[in-house]
Amino acid sequence: MKLKFNMIVLVSCLILLLSGCTKPNVKQIVKPFEDITIDTTKRIEFSNFTIRSNQNESGRSKIITNTQDMQDIAIYLKTISCIESNQKEKDPDFTISFINNTEKAKSYIYSIGVSKNQIYVYKYKGNETAKFVYKYTDSKVTEELRKLYNSLNYREVLLIKK
Repeated sequence: MKLKFNMIVLVSCLILLLSGCTKPNVKQIVKPFEDITIDTTKRIEFSNFTIRSNQNESGRSKIITNTQDMQDIAIYLKTISCIESNQKEKDPDFTISFINNTEKAKSYIYSIGVSKNQIYVYKYKGNETAKFVYKYTDSKVTEELRKLYNSLNYREVLLIKK
């Protein structure tokens, strides 16, 4: 009887110990683009690297200066939910660069790269650059960005490999 009681207590303690040690690693979902504003943005360079051709083309880029189109891009980016990641950034399918001047020399505010299951963000403030890498939770992000890219009615610039 005493042995049976000790076994029940021992097994119960082992179960509690094992269940306490196997806590799931829950990562917090963040919205990294909630603070994006287009107040200081003069233009957005939206590049699509998924377009290929036999002319050594490595993608196409659109320069967006229309305020409504810039707002549409910012509104969509604010809806993206992500989990912080420590993986190395992958080659992007799309890049979206917020630029605060209209001259040839580009002065970036944000540079966002989107690849399969990953988003990286460079935030520029003065001479400092902060880099963040995220894994997005919605599997339709690249498809939605492709639709957004195609909805912008601006002349595309070919990005040619050298």
